[in-house]
Amino acid sequence: LAGIDMDITATGDTDILTAGVTGTRTVTVSNVGTSASTGPVTVTVPLPNGVQWDDTVSPGTGWDCLLRSRTITCDHEGPVQPDASLPALSIGLLASKANAPGVDIEYVVSTDNDENEANNVFERSERVQYEPETTITSAPGNSTSASATVAFTSDDPNAVFECSVDSGEFVACESPFTVTGLSEGSQ
Repeated sequence: LAGIDMDITATGDTDILTAGVTGTRTVTVSNVGTSASTGPVTVTVPLPNGVQWDDTVSPGTGWDCLLRSRTITCDHEGPVQPDASLPALSIGLLASKANAPGVDIEYVVSTDNDENEANNVFERSERVQYEPETTITSAPGNSTSASATVAFTSDDPNAVFECSVDSGEFVACESPFTVTGLSEGSQ
């Protein structure tokens, strides 16, 4: 295509974001046209609900980023020569449990006189995982009984549990979990 034609992609080591842990995405901005860009280049990333920007991740050489109304806005002074790319842009993202099982994140590039906007948006689907929290809702106190029952729940309705007694192997279990044949003492 004649003229300026900006293109954008975003990559990561995996397509998984772990809730509460920064996942860094590398954004590549290229000019696939035949003319150099003539002004600054802007990348915007509108943050879906539950996703936060980790501004401690250095954006990279020549990039200046800030958060405006839940949209990460990163500027580079340019120019971008034909068939060339700007230095990589790094963006730190923090997903939340609310984003599970996945979230789509959109990366948008813009510059003056871009003649083909069809390749200015890149959408990346991220799987979101998290460690469910387990809460013990009842457990026996000090007892000399040879049996014990423990009840528990999770903040994840689809959680599955494994239980272990006296440092033994973990086995699949459900709440309430009852064990018999206990010897006297701490378990």
